[in-house]
Amino acid sequence: MNQRFITIKLPAKRFSEAYDIDLVEQYRKVKDKDIIGEFFNRYMHLVFAVCMRYYKNEEQAKDSVMEIFEMLEEKLLKFTIINFKAWLYKVTRNHCLMQLRKKKRETELSEVELFLQADVENKIILHPEYEEDNSDKNLAGFLDQLKKSQRKCLEMMYFQNMSYKAIALETGYTLKQVKSHIQNGKRNLKILIKPEG
Repeated sequence: MNQRFITIKLPAKRFSEAYDIDLVEQYRKVKDKDIIGEFFNRYMHLVFAVCMRYYKNEEQAKDSVMEIFEMLEEKLLKFTIINFKAWLYKVTRNHCLMQLRKKKRETELSEVELFLQADVENKIILHPEYEEDNSDKNLAGFLDQLKKSQRKCLEMMYFQNMSYKAIALETGYTLKQVKSHIQNGKRNLKILIKPEG
């Protein structure tokens, strides 16, 4: 069992009859962590149910429950809250969606990204389907066929590990242009590596 899931201190009885909105106001004044404990006691099952609906994984849902209640310490101070339960539901949903997007970005690398990463490690890697017929073509050859702006942005991102922002500063392109050059470059590179037909 996830130990973090059971480590929040149970709230003092003095909070058990208070309305949510009153507890929010009191927390904003005194930052008493027992109030977070009271919210955990009231809404842990709701938060867990929402997390399970998104993740379909009990351990991941438990981890997110703990992360969400830990975040409340700061979020209660930042946001104007009228209906705590509805607000907590939105916080939970947004957290789950953000975690799912992050996981998707980490696990669903495109064929081109995998090709580029392999090339960074091995310097010259041939696409397996074209190794026999195109032994003279390596990644550099494919990159040379791209527009200069696309090639430059891709090389800076994959070979120099530069962020979009760093590339924009270095090249003078806007952030939007950098993203566009990289996206179009990856698409065009994929077409070159694995032509239709």
